[in-house]
Amino acid sequence: MRKIAAFTIRSITPVSIGWYEPQIYDDVAMLRIPSIRGAVRWWTRALVAGVTFDNGLDEKDYAERVTNAVFGGIQNGSRSSLIALRVTVNSLQELTDQEVNYLLRNIPRLALLTMGMNQGESIEFVRNAFRKNIQAVVELYSLSKEPKEFYENLAIVSTMLAFTLGGLGKGSRRGLGAFAVENITMGDKIANSTQELVDQLSQNLIRDQTDINVALGRLRALINISRRILAQQFSRRGFHNRIPEIHAITKERYFNLFIKDVRQFNIRNSLEALSFIQKIFLRNPRNMPRNLDSLSNRLQDTSGLHAARAIGSYFEGLPRLATRKNVYRLVDRRLRNCLSRNNIARDIDTGYIISEERRASPIIATFITNNIVAFSMFLSNDWPDKIEWISLHMIHSKTKRPPAPRRGIFADEFLLREFELDLRTGNLLQKRSVQCTLTGRVPMTTPKVRTIMDAYKTSCDYFFRVLRCQRVWP
Repeated sequence: MRKIAAFTIRSITPVSIGWYEPQIYDDVAMLRIPSIRGAVRWWTRALVAGVTFDNGLDEKDYAERVTNAVFGGIQNGSRSSLIALRVTVNSLQELTDQEVNYLLRNIPRLALLTMGMNQGESIEFVRNAFRKNIQAVVELYSLSKEPKEFYENLAIVSTMLAFTLGGLGKGSRRGLGAFAVENITMGDKIANSTQELVDQLSQNLIRDQTDINVALGRLRALINISRRILAQQFSRRGFHNRIPEIHAITKERYFNLFIKDVRQFNIRNSLEALSFIQKIFLRNPRNMPRNLDSLSNRLQDTSGLHAARAIGSYFEGLPRLATRKNVYRLVDRRLRNCLSRNNIARDIDTGYIISEERRASPIIATFITNNIVAFSMFLSNDWPDKIEWISLHMIHSKTKRPPAPRRGIFADEFLLREFELDLRTGNLLQKRSVQCTLTGRVPMTTPKVRTIMDAYKTSCDYFFRVLRCQRVWP
């Protein structure tokens, strides 16, 4: 094996990669190689897809082929990985009791991870599953005896992107598991172009940079350097008049990158900044700085129970299946008759989204320093073909109390909406809508965010005009 590069990294926010048992931190292999490989592979796909899409090529096919050539895969014939990783953890620390309690109180992601646990179990979970101040070295090795410049250079820039704009472990799309690249050194017997690449990346390290304008320039340089490696391999054959099929770092329009110095909100440390990031993606969050609205409220264009009617609520990611048991029997007789007239089954399950697969959020929030947060946004066409929301509201409009048959309180509203994605336009279109309201007290609102493109533009506008972030890309 030939070492082609080594990255010295430092964690910025608490990290939980997990063992084969997710609730236990692996003290033998603190940073698991499969997790790092998966993150680097994801950014390789996004990078290749962006350049090939801009050149009018089939971005999904090229992304798979090139990524498999670098990291192995089974598509188009099984092949082994060209690149091997080695990870050395030099130091790490456990969270203090104060930090554990703060995370449990202020990080909604942990509320989901600890759902069903009592207080003692929740504290033990966070204490066992998370570490901070991780100092490590990630080394990249090529299994080829002679340099394969393109593939090896691509692995290096993808690793740089993964640790700069991404994260590792649980909640990495919402600020947890963020790392900074402290140093990058070149290996042995590498091509001249690889030496030049490592030099360029070293000159654009952000480290503990406090000047946001300097950080902006170096981030932009990183993306340009990364895209330039691929641009030399693919010549323009035309252009696409469509949305990319997968997440792609395109030259314009379908990929946006913003950064923000959170000290402008009087945020004192990375934990407070982490809490702020999480609140951005909540409906009606408490204690937002300077009375800022959240992105979720902007996307869903409404509040309370009716927020799920808005298409924008799906743009932040499709949740896992979550059913509510013993709900249907609490429906008022008149509402049951309404369901029957609309050919809705009597044993209908309620309160969840049905989709062919879980769809991760296209918005990635991470830290590039302790005070500077980056928001990467992708617009792509890889949504499920069919999305269906079934909602049986459990609140009586007069009392605002849960259903209680003995008191004569029943669910008073039923809403069924079925959406389908138009693959030609990327629009999420309403296919069917059935609503039955017994009281008629809550009017049906029409959300402003009606398509995936609307949601993407609204999100970009939120980060640029509401949070007043600085645009790095395009």
